[in-house]
Amino acid sequence: MKKVLAVVLCLMLMCLACTGFAVEKQPGETVTVTISVAGNGDGAVTTLVKVSGDASVFEFVSASLGAGMAGSAPKKLNANFNVRSGDLESPLEGTLGSITLRVKADAQPGTYSITLSTSGTYDGEGNKVGISVSGGATVVVPAPAHTHTWDDGKVNTQPTCTEPGESTFTCTDPECGETKTETIEATGEHIFDDGERTKEPTCLEPGELTRTCVYGCGTTKIEAIPATGHTAGDPVVTAPTCDEDGSVITYCSVCKEEIDNVVKPALGHAWGEYVVTTEPTCEDEGVETSTCGNEGCGETQTRPVAALGHAWGEYVVTTEPTCEDEGVETSTCDNGCGETQTRPVAALGHAWGEYVVTTEPTCYAEGVETSTCANDATHTQTKPIPATGEHEYAEEITEEATCTKEGLKTFSCKNEGCTEKYTEVIPMLPHTASEDTVIEPATCEKPGKMYGTCAVCGAELDAAEIPALGHDYDEGVVTTAPTCEAEGVKTYTCKNDATHTKTEAVAALGHDYDEGAVTTAPTCEAEGVKTYTCKNDATHTKTEAVAALGHDYDEGAVTTAPTCEAEGVKTYTCKNDAAHTKTEAVAALGHDWDEGVVTTDPTCDEAGVKTYTCKNDASHTKTAVVNKLGHKWGNWEVTVEPTEDVDGEAERTCETCGKVETKVVSAKITYIMTTCSEGIRFRDLENPLTDYWYMFTPIDLSVEGEQTFDLIAGNIHKIGTVTVVVKEGTVTVSYELANRSAIEVFEEFVTILPSLEGMTELDFDALTAYEFDKAISIQDQLGGDTKVLLLIRNLVRYTEGFGGMEMFDYDGQEYLTYAEELKLLMD
Repeated sequence: MKKVLAVVLCLMLMCLACTGFAVEKQPGETVTVTISVAGNGDGAVTTLVKVSGDASVFEFVSASLGAGMAGSAPKKLNANFNVRSGDLESPLEGTLGSITLRVKADAQPGTYSITLSTSGTYDGEGNKVGISVSGGATVVVPAPAHTHTWDDGKVNTQPTCTEPGESTFTCTDPECGETKTETIEATGEHIFDDGERTKEPTCLEPGELTRTCVYGCGTTKIEAIPATGHTAGDPVVTAPTCDEDGSVITYCSVCKEEIDNVVKPALGHAWGEYVVTTEPTCEDEGVETSTCGNEGCGETQTRPVAALGHAWGEYVVTTEPTCEDEGVETSTCDNGCGETQTRPVAALGHAWGEYVVTTEPTCYAEGVETSTCANDATHTQTKPIPATGEHEYAEEITEEATCTKEGLKTFSCKNEGCTEKYTEVIPMLPHTASEDTVIEPATCEKPGKMYGTCAVCGAELDAAEIPALGHDYDEGVVTTAPTCEAEGVKTYTCKNDATHTKTEAVAALGHDYDEGAVTTAPTCEAEGVKTYTCKNDATHTKTEAVAALGHDYDEGAVTTAPTCEAEGVKTYTCKNDAAHTKTEAVAALGHDWDEGVVTTDPTCDEAGVKTYTCKNDASHTKTAVVNKLGHKWGNWEVTVEPTEDVDGEAERTCETCGKVETKVVSAKITYIMTTCSEGIRFRDLENPLTDYWYMFTPIDLSVEGEQTFDLIAGNIHKIGTVTVVVKEGTVTVSYELANRSAIEVFEEFVTILPSLEGMTELDFDALTAYEFDKAISIQDQLGGDTKVLLLIRNLVRYTEGFGGMEMFDYDGQEYLTYAEELKLLMD
């Protein structure tokens, strides 16, 4: 039967070779079909070649264009090669491309064709033409050769610890029926019975179980019977009080040992509201008491209530002040304590009245004038009136004058007690002329003469002199009245001769001004004038300034309303003169923006615009950028698996806009890995120090605890986790791979940088390396810096493909947003 099948298969392969190549492939093996130009007489420069096959048998592996060809290769079975010549002028020739398919693991035995068909074929002028291609294949999936499938076998002889046994196995194919026997090696292992207890366990000590080999070899072993452990009895509860901890103690019901002791913390007092237990007085503190509300406690605590302090009432005069002595006014506490306090009332001082002459002055003695206090008539004060110095004389002739001798006139002061007196000679009387006497009369200033015989004394009057009379002036008359500023004149006329006069000055009156009247009213800024008129002479006036009123502004009114950006004006008007105003600035309102409205929607690639309108003035607007949405990429899906030497391909689709993005999935090459899910690439800095894509991650060593970050390989795959532990002044960095068996680690490198300041690209190749899983002293090794940057770059190689590994997106919005935040932090 098997020989017949082989002959048929050979004939089929020979037949297929006539029309294309034929090949036998087992499930899981691949077949590569090369597409070549068989005939191109029409000069086709572009064509579509569809590769068709049974999708239940074959699965797509890879496809590529031939050398010098342009266009695209399919990414799945039953799809087109889009092939064109490189310059779109030269006719297609040679190899157009190749496709590799894999026979599926569950493919049924049979013969299957891989066929080629063309369409969309055009020459360089755009004319539709034909083309002939070759490269189909026939794949034979052979039926599997018969392989015995043995049953579980039957043990004929059981092996023991020292002797082998035997088993018989039968093929499960009913048409076969073959059997085989196999030796079962001696187990070398004892099978022990259930044993017997040779020592009972206690609460804390294990017991012993002795077991014997059932094969009779005499071997025994002793196994420990676990200690039973304590059996908890009923807990003994001691309730906590306010001040003392309570407890819940559990004892073993078997051995009575204490096995658990849970402390119940003291309750602490539950103080109630404070109640006044001793009222405060004006001067003494009171007491208020709080009682603990916990059952059975009753303890109290007190705190002082501030003394009330005296509430002094109104002061009342209790001792009236006098002119010279202070009085007393008293205030009594309104709290009812009876306490009083006093303060002096200022002495009134004397209210002296006008002075009144109580003793007239005399010519030699002072007089007295007295002022009486209006508050107390018993209080007086006096001041002297100077003696007048003017005697009032009475005259008396004490010796009569005759024509032969002088007489004497005595003047005595009439004022009582004054002894002042003086005398005047009374000139001798003129001789009394006899009838024969010739007289030349005397005048006031010139003596006269007499000739003849005196009728009294008989003396011979031989030109006897008659004394001058002297002036005898009257009381005088004011001939020139005095004025306010100029003296007047008083004229005295001699009674003997009216032509004889004398004058004396009459003192100037001085000005006697009235109360005055405002003749020029004052204004806000200019003084006025008050004019006083002399009562003696209305032509005499004096003036004094009346103070300027000063401005008396009203509350003001807004005359120019403020806007968002410009100040307003508030004007104040003077109540005295409405023409006088002043202004002050009214602060600008500032913009009061509303919540804003999105006026340009953001897209995945373009930022939008949000417009805010001012509530004060709708013509004022401002705009803010609405972050672009960023593509909401789906997961990367590998569409072409990479091989050992050939790159694969992955694609993802934006769930928002439908954009499709592809990237190369590299063949199994060496990668650098680094922390980056919470970090920023050197090349993404505003002023990059290097074009390296290595990531550095800011970490804070001042806070103890654990931080974790994703570990990224080749800027693509999340392959593990980095853990940073800060504890007791040290930092330890470790990492764990998600699939350790699939990754080969060649080199490990971790460093911690306090700053990027002064760093150059060369510096990155000479950084200090630390060890993973080993504590690094923050003080001794890092210089005490706690705001640092973590950098990891391990050299690894993948030993498997990347299918199923989670991918990391450097272009995603999450990374871009985070990177921008870190740039601000770095600044």
